[in-house]
Amino acid sequence: MDENIYMLPDGEIRRRLGQKIRNLRLRQNFTQASLAEQAQVSLTTLKKIEKGDISYFDSLMRVLRILGELDAFSLLIKEEGMSPNEYFEFVEANKKKQRKRASRNSAPRYVCRRSGGKSHHSIQHINRGSALRTD
Repeated sequence: MDENIYMLPDGEIRRRLGQKIRNLRLRQNFTQASLAEQAQVSLTTLKKIEKGDISYFDSLMRVLRILGELDAFSLLIKEEGMSPNEYFEFVEANKKKQRKRASRNSAPRYVCRRSGGKSHHSIQHINRGSALRTD
């Protein structure tokens, strides 16, 4: 009967993972130093990983890549496709969530300009180009 991984404490899972990495390293005749160098992690980091002290996921991935065990993550990173119906529902749901914005030309815009020292001003409606004079 298989053991339920969900019942194991996190520390136990890390310890077993570290032990598995150590066993893989030894079976493939890597020294700790050579594996650490090829995986581009420090020797201290590799020693910690083998003890179950896995602090950085990047380091774990590098070690598993060199040991040829990176496919352990393949199920986790596999993209799930959508059926045509699921895609349609997804698109429709996102259409409803989009925020409505006012168009740029919906409100009239005006500019007030002085005309060369004269006492009257010209107010010009920008969208239509029409000018109103006020005295």
